[in-house]
Amino acid sequence: MKRLSAHLNECAECAAELAAWRRSLKTLDKWELTPPMRSRTIVAPVFRWAVAAAIVLAAGVALGRMTALNAKAMRAEVETSVKAAFAEQLQQAVVQSETRLANVSQERAEELWRIFSDSLSNAREEQRQMTAALLDEQRREYETRYVNLRRDLETLAVLADREIQEANLKMIQLARSTP
Repeated sequence: MKRLSAHLNECAECAAELAAWRRSLKTLDKWELTPPMRSRTIVAPVFRWAVAAAIVLAAGVALGRMTALNAKAMRAEVETSVKAAFAEQLQQAVVQSETRLANVSQERAEELWRIFSDSLSNAREEQRQMTAALLDEQRREYETRYVNLRRDLETLAVLADREIQEANLKMIQLARSTP
């Protein structure tokens, strides 16, 4: 971790990549889904049906008064009929509006999921690239150290061999000079 921090302090490009990645993650953390807005799409059809029902009701009442022998009974029958028709039409309008709203909400949720998925994929790709770059740098550093260590060991072996040969030569000279 210290080597990574040290590298980031020295390498502006990697530091910028890491900062971009962290900004992306912070942006994703701040991201909140807004609640779906209720629109006038529900009110407008209901209002139209209410107006239509009122017109039918008024026409029925007027027609009933003109043609009915028993106006009260006819009025009650017309009111019941109009209320039932209005309730059915209102129920259909509410169901249609709810269906439209659910479809719009589902489409929005799918769009937001797609955006989130793309952002996550991009962040993962950036992280993969950074990891690959760090591993490549580690490999190069390892190879450099290996080559240096091997050169040092070869030098040490050559020097040790020379010292052994010199020591052998001195021992031979010492053996000859001793009677």
